[in-house]
Amino acid sequence: MNNLRQNFQHAQWGSIIGNEKGIRLAVLKDEVAHLKSKLNDEDTSVSILKTTISTLNLHVKELEKK
Repeated sequence: MNNLRQNFQHAQWGSIIGNEKGIRLAVLKDEVAHLKSKLNDEDTSVSILKTTISTLNLHVKELEKK
């Protein structure tokens, strides 16, 4: 949740504030980072994680273009 906290968390209140597109991008980027941290070459779910990461990265690119 680094992207979300660093860019959109109010310093005093702790609530998330900002524009919808920015918040969506921050959440997607945080999710990609989280999934990448779960990758383990010995795990049988590696291909599923890589597919999910790839899909989320495509969503990030789509939002960044708008």
